[in-house]
Amino acid sequence: MWTGADAGQVSQAGRQQKAGWLQVVLRRMHPPPAFARTVLRRGASIGANATVLGGVEIGAGAMVGAGSVVTRDIPAGELWLGNPARRRGPAPRADDLTAQEQGAGA
Repeated sequence: MWTGADAGQVSQAGRQQKAGWLQVVLRRMHPPPAFARTVLRRGASIGANATVLGGVEIGAGAMVGAGSVVTRDIPAGELWLGNPARRRGPAPRADDLTAQEQGAGA
């Protein structure tokens, strides 16, 4: 399997290194024996193109913004955005959104 670079060409300080303008991701020849379990609790929402790392838990009612990179657990009911994702406040609830829509239509 070709990994995009010869392992002898880059230092192996971590799984990802930067070599000039090219980012090199070192891969294994075989999959690991077990994958970390990612947990998405009831009512949680993940925006389009968001990346959630393995082993992360997203709490009930939490919301992850589009394009965010989640690297750690997100507590219930929180809104997280960015790269890496960080807490931005409480996640909006469905009844709050419904009240806003009714107010805008009146």
